[in-house]
Amino acid sequence: MDKFGYIRGRRGPPGPPGKDALQLRIWCPESIVQQFRASATCCFYFNSRTDGILYDSTGKIPKGLKNQVDKEEHNAICLKGLKAPVETGKSYSIPLTTDTCFEISRIGSAIKPKTVFIIAFSFKLIKPIKDDLPYYIFSNTNSSRAVTLRKDWIDIAGCARGSPQLKYLKDGWNIMLIQYSRVTREGSDDRCFFILNGRRGFFEPRVYENDERALYIGHKSKPSANIELNYFEVHTKHFSELSGVGEYLLPETFSTLLLEDMERRMSRFGEKEDDCDCE
Repeated sequence: MDKFGYIRGRRGPPGPPGKDALQLRIWCPESIVQQFRASATCCFYFNSRTDGILYDSTGKIPKGLKNQVDKEEHNAICLKGLKAPVETGKSYSIPLTTDTCFEISRIGSAIKPKTVFIIAFSFKLIKPIKDDLPYYIFSNTNSSRAVTLRKDWIDIAGCARGSPQLKYLKDGWNIMLIQYSRVTREGSDDRCFFILNGRRGFFEPRVYENDERALYIGHKSKPSANIELNYFEVHTKHFSELSGVGEYLLPETFSTLLLEDMERRMSRFGEKEDDCDCE
């Protein structure tokens, strides 16, 4: 009998577990999803041989890659080895070689607390790797955030317990997304994740103290990867307060949207335009 005088029966068996907060991401309104897409720090892709290229003030000399979300401070300035985009059957891509490097200034990579760094890109190997050296797809100043290609696998830099050895496609397009998180002060409780060609996994980030405020496509002083880069997008997030943030992971709704966008790009035919005056 309860305090109101009603006789209660015994409690029945527990029901199925309810949806937790992370699963409620499937209720995200489409407007919120699109706001996330619009919040990209920088995004590089090529609808033709010219539209994704950044030119000097004369409009004639190419000097890098144009940020397609109209944030000029995060254009990718070429330090060496600029090549013209090439048509790759159903899309345009920018070729990278071992001596190619682009610099994106003033962009953090989730080393300091209260920050998240998400990077998504699609690539195809131009020619097989015959040695076991690391070849960089992207890196920050001290390579604490980076992805490198080796002969048989991909390495993710910045993992506390060693990088997972991930197989990549040597004769087709690869789609990869990585989230680095540093939302706790100590860093040890943060979780990061990767998706490579549909395979999802998690890793604990290694804690660094020196924030690196530049990001490179390729590497400034080490060999870059010999690849065609079809798409390269970066999101950064800074939380004003740590309280209530806890363990932050990008909702699957948003990561799925990023991956689907890359897949759609590789299924489109670009429109041919005048040639770029790159090398």
